[in-house]
Amino acid sequence: MKTRTFPFEFVTESVEGLCARQSVRSQAIYTTVLLCLAAALLSLPLIKIDISKQSRAIIRANQKNNELAAPVYAQVKASFLREGLQVGQGDTLMILSTAKLDEQLSSLQEQLSLNAAYIRDLRRLSSRDSAGVEGLETSLYYQEYIQFHQKAAEQQLQVDFTRRALQRNKQLFDEGAIARVEYEQAEFDANLAQRVLQSIREQYRRNWQLELERYKKENLELQAKAQKIEKEKMDYYITAPISGAVTQYAGLQGGNFVAPNQPIATISSDDTLIVESYISPADIGLIREGMAVQFQVDAYNYNQWGLASGTVAQVSEDIVQYQEQPVFAVKCSLRESHLRLKNGYRGKLKKGMTLTARFCIARRSLYQLLYDKIDHWLNPKLG
Repeated sequence: MKTRTFPFEFVTESVEGLCARQSVRSQAIYTTVLLCLAAALLSLPLIKIDISKQSRAIIRANQKNNELAAPVYAQVKASFLREGLQVGQGDTLMILSTAKLDEQLSSLQEQLSLNAAYIRDLRRLSSRDSAGVEGLETSLYYQEYIQFHQKAAEQQLQVDFTRRALQRNKQLFDEGAIARVEYEQAEFDANLAQRVLQSIREQYRRNWQLELERYKKENLELQAKAQKIEKEKMDYYITAPISGAVTQYAGLQGGNFVAPNQPIATISSDDTLIVESYISPADIGLIREGMAVQFQVDAYNYNQWGLASGTVAQVSEDIVQYQEQPVFAVKCSLRESHLRLKNGYRGKLKKGMTLTARFCIARRSLYQLLYDKIDHWLNPKLG
């Protein structure tokens, strides 16, 4: 029986021929590459990286700078301000002249003292057991008491006269020497004189009581005015509303005049430093309080100095304008007060430094990122 053989061309182009021509080393490399690719594909769901959103930000104090302005028109009496001065909350920074208020207050105090003397005199005079002019302090009521005493004394003479006339007429009437009508007229005159005397006394005491109440009321009003002036004088002592450093001082000195709302200086707060970043409305939904943030400070190369860190402390409820764009202001805490080089040199973080804030919004696997990328290619309008 004849043996069938294949032509040489068929043998060289077959799989068996290809395997025969490849060395064992080449097959090992090929297998290794395939295994590496398979391992890479299998590891895509296992390898995860942080996904962040970036925004521009600035370091500032938790409290904003406070501007000092003159509350009233006045002359500067003394100024303790100078550029860069460190001040504490409540420190007196400038004293304005209170000459006009002092004049008004002095006039009120004099009137209060005079009214107080009037009140003491009127209390003595309106008392029914008043002993006379002893103890009266003011000439006004001394003269008034003398006038009262004279009128009362004159009327007392009239009372005494009519009483004596009544006694005589009663005796004559009892003896039948005069008619009843004459006796009754004498009795009427005596009673009238007594009532007039009583009326004089009551009228003066009533007037004194009314004047006493009037002066009491007037003194309450004067005291209220004096207290108001004392409070107004506090506005003439300009104090530091917050602790910090004085900047933009207007250079006012003693003798200068200031007008209401005239800028005097600005106090840059020494409060805790925070980072204020500005997030676009498209990304604000991803930001939440407590989220971790990293800060790349423009003044320090992050490859050498590294990154600062913090957390989101507050997200604004409404948009603000930043560089003519609507954004949301996000306040972040700042853990570090400085950055450090490998040799130990420190770079201080200061107010006004600009930086880039990186908000860690999610942790995604490479598989998820690849899937999102492919989905974006296939559905560009939904991306």
